[in-house]
Parts: sequence; structure tokens; C-alpha cells
Amino acid sequence: MKDGSGVFLEHQISYVPGVQIMEGDAKTVVWSQPHSDNGSDTASETSTSSRSKSSNLVNFAREMVDLLKTFSYSCLPCHDIMLAYQRHYGHALRMNGFTNISDMLLSIPHVVQIMGPSNNQLLTLTHRAQVKRFTQEIIKLLKASPDKAILVAQLPDMYFRTFDRVWNLRDYGVCVLSDILDDIPDGNIGVSGEGDNIVMSLPTRERTSEEIQRTNLFSRELVEILRLRHRCRMSFTEFVPAYHRQFGRQCKLSNYGFNKLLDLFESLPHVVQVVEDAPEKYLQLTNEEQLKVLTSQIVGLLRQQVGEAEGDGIPLNRIQSMYSHKYGFPLVPRYYDCEDIQSLIMLLSHAVKVRDVYHQKLLYNTCLDIYVHHSKPCIIVNQEFKQ
Repeated sequence: MKDGSGVFLEHQISYVPGVQIMEGDAKTVVWSQPHSDNGSDTASETSTSSRSKSSNLVNFAREMVDLLKTFSYSCLPCHDIMLAYQRHYGHALRMNGFTNISDMLLSIPHVVQIMGPSNNQLLTLTHRAQVKRFTQEIIKLLKASPDKAILVAQLPDMYFRTFDRVWNLRDYGVCVLSDILDDIPDGNIGVSGEGDNIVMSLPTRERTSEEIQRTNLFSRELVEILRLRHRCRMSFTEFVPAYHRQFGRQCKLSNYGFNKLLDLFESLPHVVQVVEDAPEKYLQLTNEEQLKVLTSQIVGLLRQQVGEAEGDGIPLNRIQSMYSHKYGFPLVPRYYDCEDIQSLIMLLSHAVKVRDVYHQKLLYNTCLDIYVHHSKPCIIVNQEFKQ
């Protein structure tokens, strides 16, 4: 390992089928036992599945992946974890109810592996986590490629341009590319050729007209869910349960011709964008869709105001407080690249207009008018609209 020509033997043994590493005074390699819950990558994930479902541990697992992949060979001395975490994330590690970092790491054995003797332990990513990471990163490269395919010889250059770091296969815990390619789940990446002539590509399938039609309907459902959230944004992991609560049914990817939820979202770039804010991913409506939602919300406020004792108008300086009261979250102009509420309302010129109440009322092809009354601008409903 000192000359950078290999990977740690203990890590390689950990993903060899049929064997497992047993802890003790000295670590030993033994044949795997049927239904064993010790040692092997697969068994570890099963035995901790209930605990790893905790949102705190899921988030911690993501943080460990993002942290470890910044180090050579994805390895970090265990005694440096707390300091490295604070430097990377800018805050101390939250223990989430654990008394020490060792117990916390042992709660996610499907994500991290502790190697070496007790007095010189190293933390690294498990082979399973590395396969998942490798798959995600290669798919990102393939999607950025014009023909959705990459020759292995092109990989170092494309990898550096995309991730701004040098490509090193050993950072994934393997010495031979086939060790990781062979473990990628079917249907994720197509592989053909041999040696430097290996070509990786995105599997493609022509979707049926019914699947495309369902996807168009899904885009409207997606807007319906996100419009209820602050900034039309929600955590990626929240979407599936939110969809079930909203519509009373499961979101079945096969209905739309996709195998992955991310692919479904990426097929709707005009509606939604996937925002990465490590270690989380978020779904957020595009700027255009957010303005459509905002227009609808302002219209809702105006319609609610019509016929009330106060009159047909809404003072402009009350819009933000009324908006927060009705929708449950603040209206912040800077989220729309505006300095103040009046400039934000001006973005909705297809539905509203800014006027001075002392000027002659001109007819517009709009349903709503915004009137500026000296220092007390207000929004009112167009008289023709009321008729």
C-alpha cells in the first residue's frame, strides 16, 4: 500500500463470496455460516435494517460516504474522524443518542468498515457502499456524455472535468475495474468490450405512448405536492411517503417506464430540478413553475379578499403577512431574485398590473390589478373581473 499500487487486503477479503472476517483477539477469516449476521457485507445490512431506517442514521450514513470519498483510498484513521467531520461540515458530529463514535459507526456496517488492529484502526467504505457510489458517479458522467457512453480510456479526463478530482480506481477499494463492474446491479450501466476498449453506457428503452402520457400526468401531481412546500422544495427521501399521503396510492416507477425515481424526475427538467446540498438531495420546482405557483397563490389571496368589509383591495405592505397566514410559510422576495415585494409582484405582470389610484383606470387583458395609492399601495380586483 505504501507505493500506492494496491488496496487493503482486509477490505478485499470482506467482499469475497463465501467467507467472512471474525472479530476476536486477532481477526480471522472463516467460511460464511448460513444466515450468519456477522462479518459479511450482505448479512450486516440485513441485521441492522431496522436501525438504519432511522432518519438520523440514514443522514449519518450519507455524511460518512461524502466525508470518506474525499480521502485517498476512501480511508481515514478512526482517531481522526471527529476532527475530519468538523472540518468538512463546519460543525461537531451529533451523536444521535450514542455514547461514543464507535457504537455509532457499528450501527451502519453496511456503509462503513473498520479495518486493522484496535490500536491502529482505519475507517473505509464497504464494498457495497463503494459499488453504489461508483454506479451513481458513472451514471452522472454518462448522462453528461452526448452519446450516453464512455470509453474507459476517456474516464480519467471526464471524471476530472466533472468532479474536479483525479480519477483513481483504488479510491473505490478495488485494484481491477471488473471487481466493481461485475457487482453493479443489472439495468444500471451497460458494459461491453474488454481492457481499455471497455465501453460503459446507459441502457435505453423506448417508452410507450401510455408511459409518456402517465409521465405528463405525474408532472402535474408533482407540482401539486411541491406547491404546498416552502420554496416549492422538499427532501428527495420525503417524496415517496408524501406522494402516498397525497394521492392514497404508491408511486410505481414501472407505470412511467423507469427503474429509478431519479430518472423519472430527470425526464421532467421543465418542471422539477434535483438540487444537491450534501449530504441531502432536494426536489424543487423550476423557476418558471415556482412563478406559476406564486401567481396562483396571490390570486387566491385576492379572491379571498373580494367582498370583505375592508373593501376590494389588499395593502401591498400586508401581502407578506397575509401570505404567511394563509399558506403557512413566508413570502421572501429574494428567493425570486427580487429586492422587495413590489418588484416581486411585477414579475406577475401577466396577471397583475401596478397602477396609481388617481390615474385613469385603463382596461387590461388581466384579471387582477395592483394599485399604488401614494405611500400605501394596495392590490384590488379589477372591476370587470368582478362582473
